[in-house]
Amino acid sequence: MRMTVTRHLLASALVVIGLTACSDNDPASPAIDGFVRATIDGVPWSADFATAVRSGDVIGVGANDLNQVGLGFAFEDLGVGTYPIGPGEANNGVYNVGAASWNATQFQGSGGIAVTSVTATRVEGTFAFQAVSVGQTPETTVSVTNGVFDLPLTSGS
Repeated sequence: MRMTVTRHLLASALVVIGLTACSDNDPASPAIDGFVRATIDGVPWSADFATAVRSGDVIGVGANDLNQVGLGFAFEDLGVGTYPIGPGEANNGVYNVGAASWNATQFQGSGGIAVTSVTATRVEGTFAFQAVSVGQTPETTVSVTNGVFDLPLTSGS
């Protein structure tokens, strides 16, 4: 059961990032009604496009900038609270630059998401995670800190 939830959470984060990635460099894309900001390896970062989607008992947040830098995370939709990321946990974080990817999952990485408010139409909170590269030798890590988000929440299928 735990593995199924984890796969669903990771898939949700990747789908949300994919949805926002489709918007990048498209001047017709709508402005964000909210924000996603973080510090990535010590450098401040802010999203140009972002979305939050509730699908069943999972909330996924995905964000991209105009330079193909994206991050996302997904967590069990249990209301306001803290959701740990790391070994044995179902919640996750993902960071991408172009085709390169770093993940914090139940198998690697660490961090957490703190949801401070969630309603039927909006979600907000903070996040931070240490993610490990996927398919790179040697492995590298990315530190995502000081993350904050406040976004409209839509329903997915």
